[in-house]
Amino acid sequence: MTTTTALTVTDVADVLDKAATVIESNGLHKGSLYRKQRGKARRRCAVCAQGALNIAATGSPLTPSEEAVDPGHPNVVGWHFALVISANQALTYYAGIEDVPAWSDAPERTASDVVTAFRAVEDALRKEVAA
Repeated sequence: MTTTTALTVTDVADVLDKAATVIESNGLHKGSLYRKQRGKARRRCAVCAQGALNIAATGSPLTPSEEAVDPGHPNVVGWHFALVISANQALTYYAGIEDVPAWSDAPERTASDVVTAFRAVEDALRKEVAA
């Protein structure tokens, strides 16, 4: 039997921090979760904001439901899926981003915009925990 821990606000802040770092290192892609690049692992390719959140949570730009994190333990996949959904909800609540993929794909959106939003929401969550 596999035991998973309850999702915390700190977990969500951590995934936003990691996702910002993914965008900084991999670059921003628009139109799909990631840009396929010959010879590069998916986790190293340029990604959209949602792909970065997925990498931060699972190591893959695909959503946890598309690619099992651990096929033998589907509850672990569910935990990672909940983490990604919670990060999306935090972006909606704290930054007003209703649809992360559409927001990320907007023509005017830059990698800096994505990183700034992720870090601002991360900071708000950490302040909430500290309060």
